[in-house]
Amino acid sequence: KFIKGNTMENISNTERVLKVLYGSQTGTAQEVGERLGREAKRRHFNVIVQSLEHYDWTQLPGEELILFSVSTTGQGVVPDSMKMFWNRLLRGKLKNDLLEGVQFGVFGLGDSSYPRFNAVASKLHKRLIQLGAKPIIRVGKGNDQDPTGYEGELDIWLDELWKVILSPDMYPLPSGAHVLPDGILEPPSFIPIVASKEDKLKAKTMIETKDNEGKRKEYSSLNPFFSPLKSNERLTCQDWDQDVRLIAFDIEGSGMNYSPGDVVYILPLNSYEDSLSFLNHLGFDPNTLLLDLFPNQSGKERKTIQFPIKLIDYTRRYLDFMGTMRRHFFQLLSHFATNPTEKERLEYFASSEGQEDMRFYNWREKRTAFQVIQDFPSLKFPLEYLFDIIPPIQPRAFSISSSLKAHPQEIQVTMAVVKFKTMMGRMRKGVCSSYLANLDPQSGEKVAIWITKGLMKLPNPQIPIIMVGPGTGLAIFRAFLEERQVLKKEGIAIGKSAFFFGCRNKEKDYLHSDQWESLQKEGVLTYFSVAFSRDKVEAEKANRAKTYVQHKIVECSKQVWELLSEGAFIYVSGSSGRMPIDVRDAFKTCIQKEKQCEEDEAEKFITEMERQNR
Repeated sequence: KFIKGNTMENISNTERVLKVLYGSQTGTAQEVGERLGREAKRRHFNVIVQSLEHYDWTQLPGEELILFSVSTTGQGVVPDSMKMFWNRLLRGKLKNDLLEGVQFGVFGLGDSSYPRFNAVASKLHKRLIQLGAKPIIRVGKGNDQDPTGYEGELDIWLDELWKVILSPDMYPLPSGAHVLPDGILEPPSFIPIVASKEDKLKAKTMIETKDNEGKRKEYSSLNPFFSPLKSNERLTCQDWDQDVRLIAFDIEGSGMNYSPGDVVYILPLNSYEDSLSFLNHLGFDPNTLLLDLFPNQSGKERKTIQFPIKLIDYTRRYLDFMGTMRRHFFQLLSHFATNPTEKERLEYFASSEGQEDMRFYNWREKRTAFQVIQDFPSLKFPLEYLFDIIPPIQPRAFSISSSLKAHPQEIQVTMAVVKFKTMMGRMRKGVCSSYLANLDPQSGEKVAIWITKGLMKLPNPQIPIIMVGPGTGLAIFRAFLEERQVLKKEGIAIGKSAFFFGCRNKEKDYLHSDQWESLQKEGVLTYFSVAFSRDKVEAEKANRAKTYVQHKIVECSKQVWELLSEGAFIYVSGSSGRMPIDVRDAFKTCIQKEKQCEEDEAEKFITEMERQNR
């Protein structure tokens, strides 16, 4: 009853069906998928937007028109939510005409600083063609490195897409219909069912007693394990600007198992103070009791939430109001600004022309959703739109930095606490890292976690390994070496290993230093080298500004070649950008020097290792 005026109500057409599927790791591909859905609705399509994680892949041969939005993680790996769908698509027994009659388009999201830029989108496009599907458009390749992010490429790709789809031989607009304006306001995705005073009294006992009832052994984002903390130790010096923690989670009784290289996902909570301030600013009662969120649009998915729940608790657990928002956020807000100047500015930030200025205002300053709302005082929106304007908080992934063999019933994480000043001097803190850093193991508070298989795996224990991990990139290699340490104690032969670590200062942030020395003495770690980037004496001796891991690799070229000649695997973990590229070049230099060959031959050696997944 409250949906009035310029909204996207009752515009779908049952004969014009379009499916949008997304494979997302951090939520960006989901945002693109939802935008594809909105664009299709404006063109009078009946749309379903769905995660590949929940899609019944046996329906694929019966689809007529389908669009994919998929991200590429790490070195060309499919996102977790897409893995099951992708594995089924790769089955060798599938016929090459299985998808005959299916028309599709793929838009990818990636980062060109990685070698396998948008590899997942390209692989999906190719595989669908192999199975008989017909592409209606080229692969779109959004790039985080572009000045306007992925939006610039997406705008161009969408223009091309709709020209094809709306052509006379495909899905022209129905007679008398036109494309609805871009600024149209959709109905809210969910209708909040709010408790009366009587309902609140009845629900009180339910809220106080529910805690992981009926929990299963298969833990996931829909069914996390609530783990108490065993310890929360600061690894860096108290007077050092970077706070790095070693946090241990107690998983006793969970039935959880993991291997070196696996990943733990953590669902953080917003702070109570920030959540209360946010709701008060919007004029919402934090004690409002939500009995349910009723889906108001077809194809909309919502998290598995235990109702009833107070609005303050829902805000803490599920709303990413402390995150940095994207284009659609500004478009939605523009409908609720009563000040004409503010409304015009929000509309500009939501337009194609305003993307560069929006990124300067929003991304370079890392403004939170809450800060943006505070910057536009005339904004007032009803509760039902809160769940569209503020997206769901995303879980954070951490490489597990412990071996289950060395630490039974425990998961350890080596984590840097995110804290920095923006260009305008505002202090920003990471939601998840701040949440964890402030937890007291004695408090009894539990953290929602689950485990997924990681991208890196230890080879056979006898195979040599070379590891490169500056900063907290060392986490996964600590797990690797702890695993081999236990195997060695059990009498199992282990291969040689080399570890190149990088930090800034030997006295301040030399993480797990005692452990590396112990592993060397025990013969678990064969070669170990540290690059202290702020060590001016060493840098001056080598005639360079700073010393990084790539320099140490070249200095140890003899040892590197020794292990490579014995079939070593190379692992690199840490920051993106230049580091992986410089490290790859460093290994190529080692091969040239020790093998006494030309650069082309060294490049072929590295390429062959990549082909062998080494």
